[in-house]
Amino acid sequence: MVEPYDAYRRAMRNAWADWWLTWPLSQQVAPGDVFDVRDGSVRIAGTLDGRRIAVGLTEPGEPGEFVYDSGGTAEVRLKSAGVVDPAFATIGAVDAGVLVRFSRASGVLIVYRELTERGISDVRRLSEAMVRRYWQGKWDESLYAVTRTVSAGSGTVLVGVDSGASAELRLTGTAGAQALQILDVAAGASLTRSQNLSFRWIAQAAAPLHQVVRLRKNWLRRVQAEYGPRQPGRGAASEPVPPLLVEEALDDTEAVLETVPQQEQPGQPSGDDV
Repeated sequence: MVEPYDAYRRAMRNAWADWWLTWPLSQQVAPGDVFDVRDGSVRIAGTLDGRRIAVGLTEPGEPGEFVYDSGGTAEVRLKSAGVVDPAFATIGAVDAGVLVRFSRASGVLIVYRELTERGISDVRRLSEAMVRRYWQGKWDESLYAVTRTVSAGSGTVLVGVDSGASAELRLTGTAGAQALQILDVAAGASLTRSQNLSFRWIAQAAAPLHQVVRLRKNWLRRVQAEYGPRQPGRGAASEPVPPLLVEEALDDTEAVLETVPQQEQPGQPSGDDV
């Protein structure tokens, strides 16, 4: 059986290749968080603010949405309130509901509503701060900074074990007798019946995606080749940061920092939502 995280990751990789996946989905991630990534694992390593790197944040963007139905193999049947549908075993006429059936193993249904993006407003200053701290021995290649997140007002994620897996959900966040759409699967849904699901997650307010940056590897190699090992100065101070490195951090940020793609995100983190 495919692990739920692996099935979810495959479902998200094409649309969100430059974004890391928050897992467990209940984990809170925010712009300015710092990760320590080494030996195939990710550890929370505080925040930029805690490291005395001040960053401002952009205002949230316009809301969007995301739907993935395993290429149509996740069949979604919607029922409005006041309608009798014999296909539903646990949702009566008075309630709106959704019936999901998977026609292939490890099928995935993902529905996110009210997606908004927020991020660090001045990445140039972040680049400068990371270069200064690297030179001072306070930042190294294993530290990654979260620069942007995508938050969801609500979401539903279902993963089936095999062909024939199914779920029924009651919907309470829909308005009156209006026609339902697939986005309503994440509108105040509650699971009433399931069969052969390996994973189910239904929640309000989450941050399912985040983008991280690190000091670019070829930049690190070049700095080490040109300047040698970082040498601490006398007393508590370190050698001054070469002005050319500061200038490059500000004027050519993409030469110093790189966004780490999802394919380089370490495997399933510890912990799981059920």
